[in-house]
Amino acid sequence: MTATAFASLHALLVGAPGTRSSLHTDQWRGHFWMAQIQGTKRWTIFHPDDAWCLSPSWDAAAPRLEPIFPSLDEMEASPERYPLLRLARRVDLTLRAGEVLLVPGGAPHRV
Repeated sequence: MTATAFASLHALLVGAPGTRSSLHTDQWRGHFWMAQIQGTKRWTIFHPDDAWCLSPSWDAAAPRLEPIFPSLDEMEASPERYPLLRLARRVDLTLRAGEVLLVPGGAPHRV
C-alpha cells in the first residue's frame, strides 16, 4: 500500500500497489507538495510550458478547464503519431517514503 499526503488540499491519498493515474494536470494550476509517507510512487512530470507537446484536447460535451491528454504509454509507443512528445521537457523519478516533492502548478504529470 502507498500513502501520500499533500498540503494544499489537505488530502491523504492511499493507493494499492500498481495503482496509477493517467497523464493530467490538476485543477486551478496550483503548485502542490507531495509527501510520500509509505511505499514508493513513480512520477513522470512535464514542464508546464510544454503541455502543447502532449496533444491536449478539450471535450466539448464535457466542458472543463484542464485539457485531456492521450495515454502516455500510447504516445511513447507511437512516436510517428506524436512527434512533439520528444520536445517536451520531462522528469521521471521515484518518490520514496520520507521524501517530499514539489509539483509545479500546471505541470502535466502521471503517477
